[in-house]
Amino acid sequence: VIQSTDNNQFATVSDDGTVCIWDLRPEHLPMDKLRKLKHQTKVGGDDKSWVPLLKYPLQRPDGSGDMLGFRLNVEGREKSSGLPTYTICVGSSDGEFAICSIAPKDEKGPAFGAGGAQRGESGKLIRSIAQAHAGPAYAVERHPFIADVYLTCGDWGFKIWKTGLEAPIIAVSYTHLRAHETDSYLVCR
Repeated sequence: VIQSTDNNQFATVSDDGTVCIWDLRPEHLPMDKLRKLKHQTKVGGDDKSWVPLLKYPLQRPDGSGDMLGFRLNVEGREKSSGLPTYTICVGSSDGEFAICSIAPKDEKGPAFGAGGAQRGESGKLIRSIAQAHAGPAYAVERHPFIADVYLTCGDWGFKIWKTGLEAPIIAVSYTHLRAHETDSYLVCR
């Protein structure tokens, strides 16, 4: 990860059911986390502490446990207004596709339609979840021009999802001899 003046944060997802937001600037890390790391030794001569700035559990809305994260798509800012979207989409190793909101409880995220969406009263990250594929969801990508449309791929095909719908708007299966492990939108005419 290379630090620059424009990009100082990144996100990770893991199969322990956690999304972490990291910051490359030590001055933005909470002091209580840095104090806990004083006892750790330097790694490779670098004295930077690697602790997440924020951690979000991927708890299922129905309370049946955590989603096992595998792939992640993080939204930045809405193109028209420049406001943050607070939207994260996660594909799981079990083939699930979840649309999540990291919006503060008192702020609405614009990515969930005209009314916006807030984190649940219980503070859960996942807003909607669907079984997308029979195996791992190998790719999750937002449409480059349509803010509420996403692409997932896994098992033997790909699916296109629209936020607010429980089923994909397009599902294409392949009959090739091997599994489909990557997809992407092609931005051209």
